[in-house]
Amino acid sequence: MIEQREWRRVEVSLPAMARVSARGKGLKVEIVNISPQGLCFVCGKEFCFADKVELTVELQGMGLARLLTQVTWSGFLEKEKGYATGVKVIADDQEEREKFIRFYNLKLLYAVRQG
Repeated sequence: MIEQREWRRVEVSLPAMARVSARGKGLKVEIVNISPQGLCFVCGKEFCFADKVELTVELQGMGLARLLTQVTWSGFLEKEKGYATGVKVIADDQEEREKFIRFYNLKLLYAVRQG
Protein backbone atom coordinates (compact mmCIF):
# COMPACT_ATOMS: atom_id res chain seq x y z
CA MET A 1 0.00 0.00 0.00
CA ILE A 2 1.34 3.44 -0.94
CA GLU A 3 1.34 6.10 1.78
CA GLN A 4 -0.84 9.00 0.64
CA ARG A 5 -0.43 11.33 3.60
CA GLU A 6 1.27 14.63 2.95
CA TRP A 7 2.55 14.91 6.55
CA ARG A 8 4.28 12.38 8.77
CA ARG A 9 2.20 11.08 11.69
CA VAL A 10 3.78 11.38 15.12
CA GLU A 11 2.87 8.84 17.79
CA VAL A 12 1.46 10.30 21.02
CA SER A 13 -0.66 9.20 23.94
CA LEU A 14 -3.07 12.00 24.78
CA PRO A 15 -6.33 11.62 26.69
CA ALA A 16 -9.12 13.68 25.12
CA MET A 17 -12.88 14.14 25.09
CA ALA A 18 -14.83 13.58 21.86
CA ARG A 19 -18.31 14.90 21.21
CA VAL A 20 -20.30 14.32 18.02
CA SER A 21 -22.61 17.31 18.52
CA ALA A 22 -22.67 20.33 20.80
CA ARG A 23 -25.49 18.70 22.77
CA GLY A 24 -23.93 15.24 22.77
CA LYS A 25 -22.33 13.62 25.78
CA GLY A 26 -18.52 13.61 25.82
CA LEU A 27 -16.70 10.32 25.35
CA LYS A 28 -13.19 9.65 26.67
CA VAL A 29 -10.75 8.77 23.90
CA GLU A 30 -6.99 8.41 23.52
CA ILE A 31 -5.27 10.21 20.67
CA VAL A 32 -2.55 7.87 19.38
CA ASN A 33 -1.03 9.84 16.49
CA ILE A 34 -1.18 13.34 15.03
CA SER A 35 -0.28 15.38 11.97
CA PRO A 36 -1.10 18.99 11.02
CA GLN A 37 -4.03 17.73 8.94
CA GLY A 38 -5.49 15.04 11.16
CA LEU A 39 -5.15 12.50 13.90
CA CYS A 40 -6.18 9.05 15.04
CA PHE A 41 -7.89 8.23 18.32
CA VAL A 42 -8.96 4.99 20.00
CA CYS A 43 -12.08 4.37 22.09
CA GLY A 44 -14.86 1.86 22.68
CA LYS A 45 -17.28 3.40 20.15
CA GLU A 46 -17.33 3.28 16.37
CA PHE A 47 -17.88 6.60 14.62
CA CYS A 48 -19.57 6.97 11.24
CA PHE A 49 -17.86 8.26 8.10
CA ALA A 50 -18.21 12.07 7.81
CA ASP A 51 -19.33 12.54 11.46
CA LYS A 52 -18.19 15.91 12.77
CA VAL A 53 -16.40 15.36 16.08
CA GLU A 54 -15.27 18.09 18.46
CA LEU A 55 -12.14 17.01 20.33
CA THR A 56 -10.95 18.68 23.51
CA VAL A 57 -7.38 17.79 24.44
CA GLU A 58 -4.74 19.04 26.85
CA LEU A 59 -1.63 19.76 24.79
CA GLN A 60 1.17 19.14 27.26
CA GLY A 61 2.49 22.52 28.34
CA MET A 62 0.30 24.47 25.88
CA GLY A 63 -3.13 24.31 27.49
CA LEU A 64 -6.44 23.04 26.16
CA ALA A 65 -7.19 22.84 22.45
CA ARG A 66 -10.62 22.38 20.91
CA LEU A 67 -10.54 21.00 17.39
CA LEU A 68 -13.41 20.44 15.01
CA THR A 69 -12.70 17.28 13.01
CA GLN A 70 -14.44 15.05 10.48
CA VAL A 71 -14.25 11.25 10.44
CA THR A 72 -12.45 9.81 7.41
CA TRP A 73 -12.36 6.18 8.60
CA SER A 74 -13.15 4.01 11.62
CA GLY A 75 -12.45 0.35 12.27
CA PHE A 76 -12.23 -2.27 15.00
CA LEU A 77 -8.79 -3.13 16.37
CA GLU A 78 -8.65 -6.63 17.81
CA LYS A 79 -5.43 -5.86 19.68
CA GLU A 80 -6.93 -2.78 21.35
CA LYS A 81 -10.40 -4.34 21.76
CA GLY A 82 -11.80 -1.03 20.60
CA TYR A 83 -12.18 1.22 17.58
CA ALA A 84 -9.56 3.39 15.91
CA THR A 85 -10.92 6.48 14.20
CA GLY A 86 -9.07 8.68 11.72
CA VAL A 87 -10.18 12.28 11.43
CA LYS A 88 -9.12 15.35 9.49
CA VAL A 89 -9.06 18.75 11.14
CA ILE A 90 -11.59 20.98 9.41
CA ALA A 91 -11.98 24.77 9.40
CA ASP A 92 -12.46 25.96 12.94
CA ASP A 93 -10.84 28.46 15.26
CA GLN A 94 -7.56 29.44 13.56
CA GLU A 95 -5.84 30.10 16.89
CA GLU A 96 -6.67 26.59 18.13
CA ARG A 97 -5.44 25.05 14.90
CA GLU A 98 -2.16 26.98 15.07
CA LYS A 99 -1.64 25.83 18.68
CA PHE A 100 -2.20 22.22 17.55
CA ILE A 101 0.30 22.62 14.70
CA ARG A 102 2.91 24.12 17.07
CA PHE A 103 2.38 21.09 19.34
CA TYR A 104 2.80 18.75 16.36
CA ASN A 105 6.03 20.50 15.34
CA LEU A 106 7.47 20.06 18.84
CA LYS A 107 6.54 16.37 18.89
CA LEU A 108 7.98 15.85 15.39
CA LEU A 109 11.25 17.54 16.35
CA TYR A 110 11.50 15.33 19.42
CA ALA A 111 10.73 12.19 17.36
CA VAL A 112 13.40 13.07 14.78
CA ARG A 113 15.99 13.68 17.50
CA GLN A 114 15.17 10.31 19.06
CA GLY A 115 15.96 8.66 15.77
